[in-house]
Amino acid sequence: MKTRNVGVIGIVLSLLVLLIYANQIEGGDGNAVLMYLVVFLMPIIILALLNAFYLYIVEKYLSGTLKIICSIFPIILLALLSLQKSITITFLDGNLTFLTTVSAIGLGIPTIVWAYSSKTNSKGD
Repeated sequence: MKTRNVGVIGIVLSLLVLLIYANQIEGGDGNAVLMYLVVFLMPIIILALLNAFYLYIVEKYLSGTLKIICSIFPIILLALLSLQKSITITFLDGNLTFLTTVSAIGLGIPTIVWAYSSKTNSKGD
């Protein structure tokens, strides 16, 4: 799987997780769900693109088990940050714990698939 595909799938999956999670939090209020989408759209896209760029760098310069460990590291970091009670930044109107939870799920799945596919591709070489 190419890192470009990881970025695109990560964006789509993160937006889907955002809509589902926001709908669950807000109890089906469509206006509040759309407000979540407005507030967190750009940070999710930026995180997905940074993740794809990071995986591209990892793919170019690392190999073997170190490549897999380094590819999973940002997802573990996001998962640990999502366990915090509240992370706020003044210029971003929203709680970043929600963003880290959505990103850990939405970016974690394609990253794990990418790591698995890179492991199986390296065995064939």
